[in-house]
Amino acid sequence: MRLNFTIRDCTDSNRPKVHDYVAMLRRILTQYPHAEFVFQFAPDGILSFYGEFLPDIKGIAAEMCWCVIDCDTDGYIQTGTACHTMIGVEITCRQTRTGWGADRIEEKFLVGDVPDHFYPLVTDFRPPIRTFGFHSYYLHDYSPVSRQDFAHTPDEFQRRVTNLVSRFKSGEASDCVAYFMAIAFARTPELTSRRADFTLMIIPASTNERHELRFRNFSVEFTGLLRIANGYDAITVTRDREEYKGQHYKNKTDNLHFDEAAIRGRHILLFDDLLTTGAGLSQVNRKLLACGALSVTGLFLAKTLPPEDEYDFLPVEEAPATE
Repeated sequence: MRLNFTIRDCTDSNRPKVHDYVAMLRRILTQYPHAEFVFQFAPDGILSFYGEFLPDIKGIAAEMCWCVIDCDTDGYIQTGTACHTMIGVEITCRQTRTGWGADRIEEKFLVGDVPDHFYPLVTDFRPPIRTFGFHSYYLHDYSPVSRQDFAHTPDEFQRRVTNLVSRFKSGEASDCVAYFMAIAFARTPELTSRRADFTLMIIPASTNERHELRFRNFSVEFTGLLRIANGYDAITVTRDREEYKGQHYKNKTDNLHFDEAAIRGRHILLFDDLLTTGAGLSQVNRKLLACGALSVTGLFLAKTLPPEDEYDFLPVEEAPATE
């Protein structure tokens, strides 16, 4: 069997990087001469794979810095999806015994014979919104479970968003979220143009245990993928407090310590899993600016959809002009 690669959308600027990436993948896959497989790398950072007699997909993923989103194993067959880091390039890698075998394997992608995705495969931010004088970016609109009833039944995509948010909160999806957010960042010119200036900081959860569970590994993975400064320890929880969901009037920073030396002179990329009322964002933003931060940019996994009669944040292009 012969290992073949097809590469599209490769430019002069990224050609050396793509060449090294393909050479590394070729070196790894030649260890499986009897396996048949197809790997399809989309420009949006999503990888689909189908393999027969390909036993070590997680080992391959670890060497190639992929994040496996889902993987279904049926005997000797493995199908699934992952996030990859070769953004903007389309690559197809196949190894099959015959042309008929290649067609048969690729047909499985066309007819959807791959596992149902547990998470939404979205790697582009929604249009940026204006939050308290600065821009914020987020991946998904989120409908709280409390509002889901017979009259407002979530569709399949919204169920996947709920899965992702709830799994992230429980500490089970930090790797996937780090990849989704990093890929979306890399596909947003307004952010990539300032990448070297940013320091990631986190809006803490209500307790130290929840904060560590949700955000520590995410911060390491996200900043490692983008090679930006990790300011996880700049804002810390000094004591636990109750949750203040949707309560504008509560002080959400009186149990937090802000390291002024770590904040002063920084352009802050401020992350939280959900943006709802923006009360926590507003309060933490004021504290950061008071500590000498040069700017704040919001970054969220999802924005909670408000009830129909409540205010929502305006897209940047629709924000009223200031004199």
